[in-house]
Amino acid sequence: MQKETSRSPDLDKISPYQSFAILFSTMLGVGVLSFQREIAKEVGPDGIWTILVGGVLILAEVWLLTRVMEKYPHKNLAQFGEVFFKNRPRPWLGKLVFLPFALLVALFFFAASAVVTRTFGEVLISTVLFRTPLEVLMLGLLGVGAAVAGNRPQVIARFNEFVFPILLLPLPLYLVSFLQEGNLDNLFPLFHLNWVKLLKGVAASTFAYAGFSVIVVYMGYYQQPKKAVKPHLWAIGSVTFLYWIQMVVAVGVFGRAELVQLLWPTLDLLKVAAVPGMILERLESGFLAIWMVAVFTTIINLFGALVDMVVTFFGMREQHRKWVALGLLPVLYYVSYWPANLNTLFWWNKWIGRSEPLMGLVLILTFLLFAMTKRGKKGGKQDVPSA
Repeated sequence: MQKETSRSPDLDKISPYQSFAILFSTMLGVGVLSFQREIAKEVGPDGIWTILVGGVLILAEVWLLTRVMEKYPHKNLAQFGEVFFKNRPRPWLGKLVFLPFALLVALFFFAASAVVTRTFGEVLISTVLFRTPLEVLMLGLLGVGAAVAGNRPQVIARFNEFVFPILLLPLPLYLVSFLQEGNLDNLFPLFHLNWVKLLKGVAASTFAYAGFSVIVVYMGYYQQPKKAVKPHLWAIGSVTFLYWIQMVVAVGVFGRAELVQLLWPTLDLLKVAAVPGMILERLESGFLAIWMVAVFTTIINLFGALVDMVVTFFGMREQHRKWVALGLLPVLYYVSYWPANLNTLFWWNKWIGRSEPLMGLVLILTFLLFAMTKRGKKGGKQDVPSA
């Protein structure tokens, strides 16, 4: 006799902890290796507090975006056109009106995925896999990433939940580096910036926080979208704290003059760290393995959000997710190979990071505008009978 089991619908949703892990893991990816150099170029030692200013601004934007989206639970960006035009004579106009915004976000996810893929390959061939072709590394990451990104967002969330503790393992090594090789004199002078320099420093830090906009997709699958603010703010706050520690350690160990010359400052930080008794050597190799996990998590979160937007917007079936991911793979590989050199790649990094906060503001204002319009029309309809 077979026993029938019923599964709670909440088990197929993203839990608050998983939402925290998704946001944290997406932001803690490629930028963790080089953001110190870009900030130090603009503001020098003052980067140890401008990185906090950048984090606070991103935190405020994520709070606004979350508060707007929680008004429409279990809906993501690709479905907002249907929500706002639900009671109109031509509901299909909603998709048409929201198409430019969906394309804007999809383009960001696509470009960010391409930059992550290319940076992954460049780091590996410049540190450990010197003779491995760049194409092989990028295709390997994209192939495995497409296999995972072709799953439902709930599966991607569980993967993030599993790998999140691993991403915190290098934190003690940063502190060891500072205690062994740090110089407090390198952290001064502070607060010698004018407004122009301050804006440049904050703008330089935005790439480090790139990826927060994935919430416009994954919030549609939350168990408790009304309670999404807390895990989102905890994720931004945790990443900001981790970046602040890395910035302080990098400036304290290398100083501005040396820091701006380093290609991957975080890896060089771990090279100067030594465990007493020489029990462990080449700590940067272990960190690189953890970083590869972080990059893979970032790529599947961005790629998975892109696939979900395509599937949801066009009303495709669940089994088509993998085909969408495989169809996007060759195009994504081609774009990843587009930057001619590292300078071009870093330029892409910078402008992708700066464009996301602007894109987030556009989405917030658009959602608020349509929500006010919808509320006004409802109020108008209610006034007629009472008259």
